[in-house]
Amino acid sequence: MKLVTAHLVDFRNVSAKLEFSPGINVLVGRNGQGKSNILEALHVVAVGSSFRPGKLGDLVRFDQPAARVELGIEEAEVVTPVIFTVTPGGQRQITVGGKENGSLAEVASHLRVVFFGPEDLGGNLVIKLDIEGAEVAAVQGMSHLIQRHGCVTLFTEFLPLGLEQFGSSDREYFCLLRDLGFAIHHINNRTERLEPLATIDPILGHLEQKKLTNLLCVRERQSS
Repeated sequence: MKLVTAHLVDFRNVSAKLEFSPGINVLVGRNGQGKSNILEALHVVAVGSSFRPGKLGDLVRFDQPAARVELGIEEAEVVTPVIFTVTPGGQRQITVGGKENGSLAEVASHLRVVFFGPEDLGGNLVIKLDIEGAEVAAVQGMSHLIQRHGCVTLFTEFLPLGLEQFGSSDREYFCLLRDLGFAIHHINNRTERLEPLATIDPILGHLEQKKLTNLLCVRERQSS
């Protein structure tokens, strides 16, 4: 089974339609745009509750009659619609394959989720940088912390113009990340895929246009 579409209406601050690709999907956006809310919506449909504290009614956008999440789940080339609605009072309605008054057990036969949050990271370190060009100085300042930790995941913007304004360059930043032991992946928003980067060359055309791109960098535990 795989999730192929999601349509959220008045779920917290999100009303949006999404299509998912096979394999890994990455949600990219600034703080407060609703990335975690989208993940929360999937979790709520699958298990009937949020991974955040609060009541079900809190999921409804203020002054709206209900929140609605509709998922398209494909199995054996057949897409089954699963619809979850909740009112501000916490009353919920589940429809599975057009059948109303569905149950969470029926949803579970089509959709299973595993939530992995910061509390599950153990000794791993996750860093998100969105500082408009000062990334080189920030990573240099954190280099001892990064080297001391076992596994580090870094999400970072990569904007040549911003880096230049702070006296550095795209190649300097790329080399710094590589020298710290990161495996670097380009988050390609057009293809919605992660592209491993051994050198900066594959994204030079993108960077020459002074466009913003995003990188996912993973540093595995270093052998002693």
